[in-house]
Amino acid sequence: MPVNNIKIEQITTSKHYSIAARSDIGSREQQQDQAYLNIKGDCIFAVVCDGMGGTLDGEVASKTAISAMRYAYTNYYLDKNVDTVSFLQQAITAADRNVSAKMTRGIGGTTLVSAIISGSQMYWVSAGDSRLYIARSGELLQATRDHNYRLRLNEMLERGELEPDLYEKESVRGAALLSYLGKGAITLYDLTQSAFPLQLGDTILITTDGLTKALSDKEICAIITSGATTAQKADALICQVRNRGTEEPQDNTTFVVIDVI
Repeated sequence: MPVNNIKIEQITTSKHYSIAARSDIGSREQQQDQAYLNIKGDCIFAVVCDGMGGTLDGEVASKTAISAMRYAYTNYYLDKNVDTVSFLQQAITAADRNVSAKMTRGIGGTTLVSAIISGSQMYWVSAGDSRLYIARSGELLQATRDHNYRLRLNEMLERGELEPDLYEKESVRGAALLSYLGKGAITLYDLTQSAFPLQLGDTILITTDGLTKALSDKEICAIITSGATTAQKADALICQVRNRGTEEPQDNTTFVVIDVI
């Protein structure tokens, strides 16, 4: 059941989670974002990818990553007694190999965020600057790191290895990615080592940077903690992005919103 470029396998409806997915091409000529959802009762698998490296390479990279994660989940995790942390680590490693094999010109790749919710527990893995947020009690937490040059600069600054003036000078290149799928032998990624316990009223947002470049965390938080339905929250996010009216071209935007109900 597709929602634009989002592949959804809805086997049964979840009783404890309300889910909405949206994708918008923005002002780009091509859609390089891809996403996948598998919902079976209270077991949810979500993947969001943002392709990079040019129109063709970016689209191929994100589709390849989604395909690899989808295959791994349906064949090696769903309805099986498998350790979730080990599965996510193996899945992102395999997806990276698959994407790398497709990038014959060596310039393409994709970010990835993937989450597994089982009962009231959530696990995730991420590489790149697509994000997973958790909203609770009116506050918004970015659970994943942006694996970019700014992350490295911040670490060096905290260790006293970088002077503040050089930090400011280098920060202009802060958005450059240090990690993504497609380089091969990926080592820099975020992986939960234990389950994150979800609570009634929590909202999970898994998104590409098209959303976070257009809207601030404060704006995102106001929408997803508004008390509206999940579908209304998703529609409001897309509407805000479309109406931002910035001078910069609007990037592809793709996200999944999950409410704990």
